[in-house]
Amino acid sequence: MKLHKIRTGNREDLEDKKYTLSIGVSLGNKWFTIENIIDLIRWSLPRTKYDLVVYVGDSIHAINLVG
Repeated sequence: MKLHKIRTGNREDLEDKKYTLSIGVSLGNKWFTIENIIDLIRWSLPRTKYDLVVYVGDSIHAINLVG
């Protein structure tokens, strides 16, 4: 998994588990296969402060989730 952008934070704080992470999953996006979602969750779990939040939306709601 490759990190492309951190919003309102930095890589050091991410690796030090200072954030509670959330993932937006769009059902209308072909990239979100079961394998990619599992990889994304496996990458995120060791980096989150407390819990990992996974938002699931349809293709219309994707703009609100992914930003």
